[in-house]
Amino acid sequence: MRRVAGLLCVLALLPAPSVESRVRQGAAAQRVAERLQDLKQEAAALNTQEQNLINELRKLELERQIKSAELMAIANELTTTQEQLSAAAARAETLRRSADAQRPEVQDRLVRVYKMGRAGYWRLLLDVDDLQSMGRAYRTAAAMTRLDRERVQQHQATLVSLGRERRTLETRAGEIGAMQQKAAVAQLA
Repeated sequence: MRRVAGLLCVLALLPAPSVESRVRQGAAAQRVAERLQDLKQEAAALNTQEQNLINELRKLELERQIKSAELMAIANELTTTQEQLSAAAARAETLRRSADAQRPEVQDRLVRVYKMGRAGYWRLLLDVDDLQSMGRAYRTAAAMTRLDRERVQQHQATLVSLGRERRTLETRAGEIGAMQQKAAVAQLA
């Protein structure tokens, strides 16, 4: 009994866990649990943001690749257009030289026809003595009239082609300017 009584005395002397300390321990456990919950939510939010950032980076990379492909396409188109421009310039120069070469001959023929008056080559028919000469004069006048008409038509066709080539040159030059602007925008992008 003595032992039991001594044990009871010792137990009485030991501080009993108070309600206050139990409340403090519960509050600390509650704070730890709340902090743990906040950290888990923050980790989940960061994980979502990480996925969003990865997606954004992928989108940006795809946009860069698209712009790079557009730049290559524009560069190829620009090269093709410049080649077409050079070819059109060469054709225009050839047509100009041809028109310049045709001009004096056409002018001379037109001056001769003008000097002959309205009758033109048909005056040859008046200087004939017999029917055979008249046939020859008629064929000669018809052939000369046809040749003059063909020369004038050929010269007109050359001038029309030259005008067409000049318009093509102007169009190509405009296209090149627009493509260079597109290339600059794509390069910046």
